[in-house]
Amino acid sequence: MVTTEAPSVSVFPRGHRRPGSDPLRTVVQVRGEHDIATRAHLSATIARAAQLDDADILVDLSDVTFMDASTIGALVVARNSLRARARSLSVRAPSPRARRLLDLCGLAGLIDESRAPLLASAAPALGSWVDVPTGSRSTVAARTPSSNGPARNAGRPGGAAAAAIDQSRSP
Repeated sequence: MVTTEAPSVSVFPRGHRRPGSDPLRTVVQVRGEHDIATRAHLSATIARAAQLDDADILVDLSDVTFMDASTIGALVVARNSLRARARSLSVRAPSPRARRLLDLCGLAGLIDESRAPLLASAAPALGSWVDVPTGSRSTVAARTPSSNGPARNAGRPGGAAAAAIDQSRSP
């Protein structure tokens, strides 16, 4: 017997205090199987989330077990609607199946790799303490490979300016 997970969609407004929420964006958590039968509900939920405030929308697909092209269509329509209002929609932590479909549809650019969801299993680790060695900045820099060179920092935010500041602080 095959069991399927019932589809569900939850909304966490910007700054909501819950694991997986985001301080700057409204999170739409999508779980289970999504196809043509759930497209209208998903679209309506994203639209309601967009009306909560002027925050961008982050769609968390980490718990999606199945989705089809109609789900992709709902995401694209929502993204285009938000773009027209100078806002954005991005996708966080797609499940392997969701990621494959996004890749096949040429929508890997929707994936926000910078913020992974806070998993419930990580909560105990967050309460633990880690001993950090004390020492001067030069001692720590001497133990780590140099990554503060201007060429290395050129593509990062702050680029060469950040590299110049880093170098000016070193002894």
